[in-house]
Amino acid sequence: SHLRGYSSVALLARKPWARHTGTGLTVRRVVEADAEPLRAFLDEHSRRQPFGVVFDGATWQHRLQRWPGFGIESFYLAVDASGATLGCLAPWDRAPIARTVIESMPRPLNLLRRAYNGLAPLTRKPVIRIGGGACLPDVVLTHVCVANRDPSVFAALLDAAYRDAAATGRYATLSLCLFDADPLAAALEGYWHHRVP
Repeated sequence: SHLRGYSSVALLARKPWARHTGTGLTVRRVVEADAEPLRAFLDEHSRRQPFGVVFDGATWQHRLQRWPGFGIESFYLAVDASGATLGCLAPWDRAPIARTVIESMPRPLNLLRRAYNGLAPLTRKPVIRIGGGACLPDVVLTHVCVANRDPSVFAALLDAAYRDAAATGRYATLSLCLFDADPLAAALEGYWHHRVP
């Protein structure tokens, strides 16, 4: 009874008419001086989640030093006017150690994939291929922690990470995991997305 299910969520595109959110906060990239306060924020909030990670100094340093292509500069931080941390997340291209291969898709989702691929040249994104060992060009949003599970803070973080990832032209999707009935899910309304329970 203490556990909740979760979904893997793939963000395909931001809806052009979606409102920008996050009034009264600023989203910025993390700098080295933020490292210890960020670790403490992650530790405090992650411990409250089912199977949350304990971010002691050793675990934190292990991730920063051992995860390929991952570092303190990977993080986005949402802060209020006083500089207090409201939330964070870190996009991570995990392709050097793990890839998602799509062998087949249900018909409705495959139609969505074809529509997406048809628009790919206009949106300057890579196409999504299936079968034959084709890998999904994806960046994973890790270390998602938001104080009070505030969806407006999460939406502002998502918007910043999505904008920067889309500008690279390397990724077809951004993916993350969300718990069932998670208040953060409201932030997904601004995106075309697909959830896999």
